[in-house]
Amino acid sequence: MSSQANNDPLYYTSLLKLSADELSARIAAGPEQAARIAYAAAIGGNSTAQVTYGQMLLDGHGVAQDPSAALRWFGIAAAAQDLDGINMLGRCHELGWGTAVDREQARICYQRAAAKNHHWAQFNLATLMLRDDPTPGELRTALSLLVRSARQGNAKAMNMIGRYREFGWVGGINIPSAIRWYRRAGSRGCFRGAAHLARFLHAEGRMEEAEHWYARSIAAAPADFSRDLAVSLLSQTHAGLQAVARAALKRAAELGDAHDRLAYGAALAQGRGGPVDRAEARVWLHRAELDGIPGALAILDGAAVPRR
Repeated sequence: MSSQANNDPLYYTSLLKLSADELSARIAAGPEQAARIAYAAAIGGNSTAQVTYGQMLLDGHGVAQDPSAALRWFGIAAAAQDLDGINMLGRCHELGWGTAVDREQARICYQRAAAKNHHWAQFNLATLMLRDDPTPGELRTALSLLVRSARQGNAKAMNMIGRYREFGWVGGINIPSAIRWYRRAGSRGCFRGAAHLARFLHAEGRMEEAEHWYARSIAAAPADFSRDLAVSLLSQTHAGLQAVARAALKRAAELGDAHDRLAYGAALAQGRGGPVDRAEARVWLHRAELDGIPGALAILDGAAVPRR
């Protein structure tokens, strides 16, 4: 064990003396220790650590959630010309994290970082431009930004280029090109790209491939996307897609709220998306009750599912 107890102060100068293995071991000790290390390095003037600690404050990872403090750390990093800091400062202004929503300030931040070829700033600037009925010129500029971002491996940018090709926003509709872009995005972990690819494969009757890509989408998707995908797929009669729908319900239950746990428990109890599993249904319906939905367990006795 290190001579420095976990609750002792950490200083940036002491971190500089640690070997890579020692530093990795400290970070691996848990989120609180990682936050202390990030804070010490941030105080020491390391702009990467300033952005990292800001993200921890934003997420509540290892430290109390504090969007206002996160905004300040992103601002400090941005003042030092750190591109990640500039981009994250833009995100705060765009989404109202720790400050009022100000799309113009977000645009200015994104433009600063995008001009230095920061691929997330390019993507964020493009999506900002695509809001609110963009002009033909804005559509072309946004596409250019997305292409530059995609060339650096940004899977979300690849998915957006697929949307351009599918709907013909610039240059006309090109479905084969859209499918190629969705495949590229999905292959690199974009859950939306994977789902769009699965949608086309499904329409072509290539069911096994569609199931594969829907499953890949679910594995990376947030609760709201998984919830919506489950509703869509539960309307299908194909057994494989029904099974994927149940997996989507489970993903939503794991990440979402009490109603998501209720929906998954009800599907298990009623045999939607697969065979009846009363034992597992009881677990999830009990969790839904604990999370504030009284009478959820009554579904096991045939009661109707309460509406959201």
